Amino acid sequence: MRNQQYLFLAVVFFLASLCSAENPFGSFQIGCNVAWFEGAYDHDFGVNPLHPDWGVSFDAGKYRQTLDGLAEKGAKLLRVWAFEEEEGWTLDGDAIAGLDQDF
Repeated sequence: MRNQQYLFLAVVFFLASLCSAENPFGSFQIGCNVAWFEGAYDHDFGVNPLHPDWGVSFDAGKYRQTLDGLAEKGAKLLRVWAFEEEEGWTLDGDAIAGLDQDF
């Protein structure tokens, strides 16, 4: 759990840095929040160790189509959820042991 907290804080600090005066993109961005792709919450990028039978729904062509469509509409930033519900992690008991090979 501690690793997830550190990762969360790293992402928060990175996003906050985009709002700083040194932000190379300017002071305001048009972006999009893509919580998960194709309705595959917690298994769109990697195997969920709690539900390995769900597999991984990743399809590079569909993802590229989505990202290209957002770019055509002017989106410059994208927020993607990762590691929701242990997606992409390998576990050793209750501890995170590493990343899933498919992630």
